[in-house]
Amino acid sequence: MTDRKLSISGPPFSPNVDLDGHNLSPALRALTIHLEAGSLPKVEAELAIHEIDVTHLDVKDSGVVIFMSDAVQQALIDLGWTPPGACVGGC
Repeated sequence: MTDRKLSISGPPFSPNVDLDGHNLSPALRALTIHLEAGSLPKVEAELAIHEIDVTHLDVKDSGVVIFMSDAVQQALIDLGWTPPGACVGGC
């Protein structure tokens, strides 16, 4: 397991949330921290991602469209996600 550094600072109603030096605040909908004796802390980050179902529109090749803001996409990339179709390991 990789050690991570979580930092929460600033005012109570609009804090800055940094994970390993990456500001996740603009992409967060919610953050929950679980602490239990004898266990490592667990952090759940809920990102502001919207799912739009277009199957009822009779559009050719319709499916589910996922929308995420630039802030959410950057937060996911910072956490190790590779966007579909992106070049990995140099192209």
